[in-house]
Amino acid sequence: MRNELISGVAMLLFGILMLVVIIPTEIVEGGDYTISPALLPKICAIGITALAALNIVKAVRRMQAGETSVDAGRPMPWGPALAALATVVAGILIFRYLHPAPAVLLMVAALMAYMGERRWLLLIGLPIGLLITGYLLFYQVLGLVVA
Repeated sequence: MRNELISGVAMLLFGILMLVVIIPTEIVEGGDYTISPALLPKICAIGITALAALNIVKAVRRMQAGETSVDAGRPMPWGPALAALATVVAGILIFRYLHPAPAVLLMVAALMAYMGERRWLLLIGLPIGLLITGYLLFYQVLGLVVA
């Protein structure tokens, strides 16, 4: 519980720092943009801050209830974290050097499979559905052009 509390406070401070200092100073507002370049970073920072606050509340409640962590004293397994990191790095490289579409398909499908999803319809349909939805939203509805 103490680790959850510490990580929650650290992420809360990080989110607030992003919202108050880093995003306003590093991302230029204005111009002829259809959507502000700061919109997505702000949404992500708000999400991080909100989830960190929930993590803090959960940790405090568990501490007050006297619960103990199941994993107390066990070393952290680095294998799953490294596998997920390798998948994300591969997705970034494919995105950068090939095309965004296969990167999205790889990252979503591989991470779903890694987390235990075994239904082929979902492993194939969800990444393709997300790709089509993103295309329709950004190119058809919002009319954005990515150069």
